[in-house]
Amino acid sequence: GGTSRIVRGVEQGLGDGAGNLRNGLRDGGFYSVRPIGTVEQVEVLKGPASVLYGALEPGGVINLTTRQPLSEPFYEFSFEAGNNSRYEPSLDFTGPITEDDTLRYRLITGYQVSDGIQNFIETDLFTLAPSVTWNISERTRLNAYYEYANFSGDPSLDNSPVLSDGSFLPRSLYPAYPEFSSQDISTNRVGYTLNHELSDSWQIRNGLAISLNQFEDNRAFPGGIQHDTTLTGFSAFDLDYSYNNYFAQVDLIGEFETGSLSHQLLAGFDFNYYRFDYQGFANFTDLPPLDINNPNYAVAPPQLVPFLQNDETIESYGVYLQDQIDIGENFKLLVGGRYDWVSYENEIADFGILGNTVDDPIQTDGAFSPRVGLVYQPSDRLSLYASYSRSF
Repeated sequence: GGTSRIVRGVEQGLGDGAGNLRNGLRDGGFYSVRPIGTVEQVEVLKGPASVLYGALEPGGVINLTTRQPLSEPFYEFSFEAGNNSRYEPSLDFTGPITEDDTLRYRLITGYQVSDGIQNFIETDLFTLAPSVTWNISERTRLNAYYEYANFSGDPSLDNSPVLSDGSFLPRSLYPAYPEFSSQDISTNRVGYTLNHELSDSWQIRNGLAISLNQFEDNRAFPGGIQHDTTLTGFSAFDLDYSYNNYFAQVDLIGEFETGSLSHQLLAGFDFNYYRFDYQGFANFTDLPPLDINNPNYAVAPPQLVPFLQNDETIESYGVYLQDQIDIGENFKLLVGGRYDWVSYENEIADFGILGNTVDDPIQTDGAFSPRVGLVYQPSDRLSLYASYSRSF
């Protein structure tokens, strides 16, 4: 579901999913499925990171590093069980395909099913993630991957009215109509990273990440409660989302010396195309009240009508340059900058509230994001630093 997080007091990950990285590349899509079974580790980069990753909230970014193919054979099958009828079989196979270790593979798949605390709840999560590493030469390596994840079922309803004495409804009560409640979220990820060493000191890194997300949500919500016994004012929705993100990046990384100074240079270019399509259907009048002590869920489905349609496109380009300079044994100086060009287009058709179409003109803008930092290390266990950065 939604993958918004708060880092240093600032919420990130909303909208186009900015702030969510996967193997260092932008993984757009707020409503996407990110199964933990394919993840090797979670990295949190706190503070402004726009100089490397473009338009971001200043709190920071979260990078998920996925499991890579291994040079030694490894086979794992696991089965987990828990409360609420939770069952999860999974397997993880990896190893070399060729005897000379030129090709390696990894296959991760899993299935999870569980009920909930509320009645009528059942959810399923399926994951299939094959990946391949190709050692083209001693200096060139290609990693390619595909990941499919699907979350479906009847999820719990987590917003319901509170009783007059401040207490909550019974935990097992489903406070709406389960026949109109379902979710289906599917995510397809495909991409690659290509590394080529030009020499012992210089290398080129190229990456492509595509994330395609479909989200269907059917739900009914109560508007209030009367006499602490009857849920009233129901609204029924059928919401269809599509989040598609395409990200490509090319980096040049090098180490060299100028006199007594040692440099680690990073120069790069990236491109991001994000497309969001949304269509909503609703009914605000036709569902009857629901008695919480004796609920009758057998009601006719409401007639849904269009109420909102939204099409949004964001396209961005960025160039960046960063140099980390070792000054003697105790000082490190970091100087970097990035410039972004961004275009934004949004079209909204409101069938219920405004009854018109709003087509925003294409907005174009640019921004420069600088970063300067100095680190002093008087010993191996102590570092003192000062930095300045600006986030776009």
